[in-house]
Amino acid sequence: MLRILDITGPDILQGWGTRCSLWVSGCKHHCPLCQNQWTWKYEQGRIYNEEKKQILKEISNFLSKKYYQGITFSGGDPLYQDNDGLCEIFEIIQFVRKEFPTKDIWLYTGFTMEEIEKSNNYMMQKIVDNVDYLVDGQFKNDLKDISLRFRGSSNQTIWQKDSKSGKFVKSELN
Repeated sequence: MLRILDITGPDILQGWGTRCSLWVSGCKHHCPLCQNQWTWKYEQGRIYNEEKKQILKEISNFLSKKYYQGITFSGGDPLYQDNDGLCEIFEIIQFVRKEFPTKDIWLYTGFTMEEIEKSNNYMMQKIVDNVDYLVDGQFKNDLKDISLRFRGSSNQTIWQKDSKSGKFVKSELN
């Protein structure tokens, strides 16, 4: 079950351009000195299936503005959800793709691209296949670097989907 902590905007820190950010609850990575420790508990926030219509309306209100580049999934960890939660995240991604086809989708996760690719979790892989940018890796305080764009530590990588091959490549934003 997916729980939504907040939907915020305009946001210029969670990806390229002006964004809507969707904050999910729940993360088991528990990175020491994580800036989002308030998002770790799975039991907090609005239950997506109970408030789906309102949540999608809030997303639409942001993304319908021309100056919004897209949406970012953060939290918690959008990929550290149970299967139902992953299906619900995918549903939101499908909604954005259908209603706002020119907007891009970013997703932050503590999993590395390698872990995702080796995973046998079909829904996790399906979500990743349908985003434009993925910021991977757990925050590591000993690698913290405030000069980095869109990430907190140097072990984290920004992956961008190549428009020709459809495969992820390291973004020039790294």
